[in-house]
Amino acid sequence: GEGEARAKVLAEVQLLREARQWETAREVLTQANLRFADDPDLLYEQSMMEEKLSHVDEMECLLRRVIALRPDHHHAHNALGVPLAD
Repeated sequence: GEGEARAKVLAEVQLLREARQWETAREVLTQANLRFADDPDLLYEQSMMEEKLSHVDEMECLLRRVIALRPDHHHAHNALGVPLAD
């Protein structure tokens, strides 16, 4: 099902990250984010790959999307340097 496919993407990305294959990981996540629209975890993962590739604008854009979808996403707030509203 969907959850399984999503878990598979995250596992694949984890392996690519460990192998320092940022470009490939980003590709996988870009495709996944087209398939699983508005998934905060996948969007956050992609933002981290954009950061590795020094794509700061893309990273910020993705992080803002994550926060819009899940306002309590601490990692996204921290990555953007935005204080989490009480």
